[in-house]
Amino acid sequence: MKSRWGRLVLASMAVVGAFVLVTGGNAGPRAADVGFEAFPGPGQVTYGQQIAYRATFENTSETTLTHVIFRQSYPIADGVESIPVDDTCPVAPVTITKPDGSHVWTCAFGKQSATADPLAVTTVWQVPPQETETSNCPDCLVSNGRWTVKEGVNDVADPNDAFPSGDGIDVFATLLASNSGGGETLKAGGYETHGTSCAVPGASGNLQTNPDVSIGNPVTTTVCLPSFTIPSSNLVDLGYVTQITEQLGNARHSEVCVATLGTNCAVPYVDADFSLLDPPQVITHVFQVAGAALPKGYKITWVSHNGGEQVAEGECDANGFCVVSIDLVNVKGTKTWVIVVTTPTNGYFDW
Repeated sequence: MKSRWGRLVLASMAVVGAFVLVTGGNAGPRAADVGFEAFPGPGQVTYGQQIAYRATFENTSETTLTHVIFRQSYPIADGVESIPVDDTCPVAPVTITKPDGSHVWTCAFGKQSATADPLAVTTVWQVPPQETETSNCPDCLVSNGRWTVKEGVNDVADPNDAFPSGDGIDVFATLLASNSGGGETLKAGGYETHGTSCAVPGASGNLQTNPDVSIGNPVTTTVCLPSFTIPSSNLVDLGYVTQITEQLGNARHSEVCVATLGTNCAVPYVDADFSLLDPPQVITHVFQVAGAALPKGYKITWVSHNGGEQVAEGECDANGFCVVSIDLVNVKGTKTWVIVVTTPTNGYFDW
């Protein structure tokens, strides 16, 4: 059974595994292969968006391990902790408050035999919002993860019982100031656990690059995932890594990644295919393009997907890519092209 806490992303983001062999007492050698990584990763996450972490544990000793617990510090940036959103802990997780006031999220798995399948747990967090920040914050979001076992009383400070030993695994992430008023105009990233409609004009969707359209920021991309339910047989995934990448000075291109469950957007990656859902669904993409950033007299009359054919408004190609609408409107007195397209998968778009 999955536990839920309610629903409330390119500097490096470490994907780390550790192998530790320790001995002690009558319990015999204790060994484990562990990992702790971030989703999205390697990549960056937009201020206020969600980020996920996955921890794995495999008992590689020849004895049963008891009191197996995963411990993760709340992801923190500039002293501000992220908020827990969701998790796949099989029991109700417990938060520990440390003497300095910071918090550690814990999930207890009980006994783990030498022949048992590896353990895995995913946590989802909402990162601190963009407040006064106008620049990206490289590697400033950090979370620490480690596993502990104990033949007796749990003592998290005892390195003989911790995997990896010592201070655990730190995973770092860069926060992107891609919200309105921020200086990041080309990238956005997050981990999406539900779908969001793009039907309302100006909606921020699941993920959006800086919405302040101008000659200096000629393209804004908004991605709206359809409604989806994670298959009940999937006990480790809670959502999809989603990233947007635009090109400096290019007002006619945008790239979107929505990676298949359990994977990141690092190249090469596997696209999530929403046509495989029952019933089939599509991703909605909305592009706002500053008219003044286009060649003089240029009119947007078509859109292509992944370098394919040019599809006109109201038409679809053989792969299910459709151009819903192309409109020239005034946004705060600025002539702006608004393009709405749908497609079962992610990809890059040109117009």
